[in-house]
Amino acid sequence: MYNNVLHSASLDVFLKFFTKRLFIHSAEVYEKERQNACFPPCQHGGECYGPNTCSCRPGYAGDFCEVNPSDIIFVVDESGSVGDDNFRVTMEYLANAVDRLPVRHDLIRIGLAVFSGSTRYIFNLDDGSTKEIITDAILKTYYGSGGKTDIDGALGDACEDMFQRKNGNRPQTATQHILVLMTDGQSSKSDKPGLSKCNSKNVTIIGIGIGSNIDEDQLRSLVSKPEYYFDTTYDYLDTTLPKLLKTVTDFCSPGCKNGGTCIGRGQCQCPDGYAGLLCENKVTCSPRCMNNGICYQTNKCRCLQGYEGDICTIPICDPECKNNGTCSEPDTCLCENGYEGDLCEVSLNSGSTYILIGSPVFLSLSVWILKGLSLF
Repeated sequence: MYNNVLHSASLDVFLKFFTKRLFIHSAEVYEKERQNACFPPCQHGGECYGPNTCSCRPGYAGDFCEVNPSDIIFVVDESGSVGDDNFRVTMEYLANAVDRLPVRHDLIRIGLAVFSGSTRYIFNLDDGSTKEIITDAILKTYYGSGGKTDIDGALGDACEDMFQRKNGNRPQTATQHILVLMTDGQSSKSDKPGLSKCNSKNVTIIGIGIGSNIDEDQLRSLVSKPEYYFDTTYDYLDTTLPKLLKTVTDFCSPGCKNGGTCIGRGQCQCPDGYAGLLCENKVTCSPRCMNNGICYQTNKCRCLQGYEGDICTIPICDPECKNNGTCSEPDTCLCENGYEGDLCEVSLNSGSTYILIGSPVFLSLSVWILKGLSLF
């Protein structure tokens, strides 16, 4: 009998020590996972796999998957209708807008051309490695002698000469190819061979019409999509350009609405209460979604991780609670009297009796311990 008491006490002490070490190990694992988190969170559906390290979906790049890699060439009017003052304002606002972009060799590259009756190439896509170099080159661009407004000729020149691999243009499998046209006039030619060159290279054309002397129908006929046309004035160009750049570097054109987030090509992740491709439709759920669940369709909730049920009221514990324990919150078990532990796996009813359920490591270890103690 004395040996049985000794064996029982030894087992009790060992298992209490082992359980304590297990809890310490769990805390260490949690802390390691916390340290491996990404802040700010990975965007556009990217996954965090290390400290501030995101694995991005195809079509996105950047430290936090925040960028759609793009090669953007600005084609800016310097014809006689513009004048030196307006041209200088345009360059300043363009430099401000570019300064807000994530310019980097693997993210966004910028090129610039100006035109009147002919085209001047200011710098190519691979000429500026940093925003400082690019914005400085923009600000140093001088106004030419004026002249006619050959819009189509400028489009053709830029698409044919600047969207080339030797000038820093990347394959379209990895980047968007975008041309941003900025003009305050009307084209002096009616035919469009230049536009055909751009279309043959699948270049996306964005148009900005400035002032009241433009031919809006003409400019709308040049852009790749109706929503890719913007009209403004020189006074408001500083607000128009950032809005335009957000649109052209976003795969969810003309942009997710009502606070939605673009998570893939043409796919918006909508906030609670909105649905549709661009989150343009308002929806309601009655009763409302609980625990921060998202109402994504009339009376249908999308639950956040850790909850399930029609309105996201049922917490999930994974692994499940043992010994009739109740999952009271996500991964939090409420144990019945006589049990404790993260999963209610430890019995307190007997000093020497522990119920070890579900884990092969626990089961094999308990058998090993009992066999060892039987040698006394």
